[in-house]
Amino acid sequence: MPSAIDIVATPADGWHGTERADNERRANDAAGRRADLAAVTGYRGVADLVAKIQAVLQATPGDPCLRTLEIDAHGNPVVINDYQIGQTAAWAQALKALPWCDQAVIYLGGCNTGVKIGTGASARGSIAESLAHAMPFTAGGFEVRLTVYGSCGFLSGNWATSSNLRTSLVYRGKHNGKKVTWGPYTGAREATGADVWNAFRNW
Repeated sequence: MPSAIDIVATPADGWHGTERADNERRANDAAGRRADLAAVTGYRGVADLVAKIQAVLQATPGDPCLRTLEIDAHGNPVVINDYQIGQTAAWAQALKALPWCDQAVIYLGGCNTGVKIGTGASARGSIAESLAHAMPFTAGGFEVRLTVYGSCGFLSGNWATSSNLRTSLVYRGKHNGKKVTWGPYTGAREATGADVWNAFRNW
């Protein structure tokens, strides 16, 4: 019986074509190989995400704590799927209600979640830094030393499977049937493996 659980979560919405099925299969396959990893799929909004995580923890013998949460979704410096940076206070409040381990981690596993849009005083983001600041370690309150990781560019792969983790400065794809190139955000870099993450601590 694991004393701590890692969870990889994939949202119901926001995908294109076969992306949702592919990501859910990847999450479920990873969870099938590890007793201490569970997949939460098809959530809609933070309340649903929290409820699904609580159900996983309650169904696991031994009263485990939540060690790691990865949200595997599309993102940019101010958005990861249906979580926008202006909703950080609400997301933080909901996530703080979970039974976290004393040392815990959140991965915002979407593109560019650990960098900024714009430069100087007009720069916005990162959403990962915003979430870390909104969940501060507080003696007698939220006594969890939490690190929130955001990606440093356009992300391939995810933390849960450690598969092909890579960031690039630009992304070329299609939008409304036309070829489009998205350029780098402020502070982005090309990286592989663990170097794709920027870390933001809550203490």
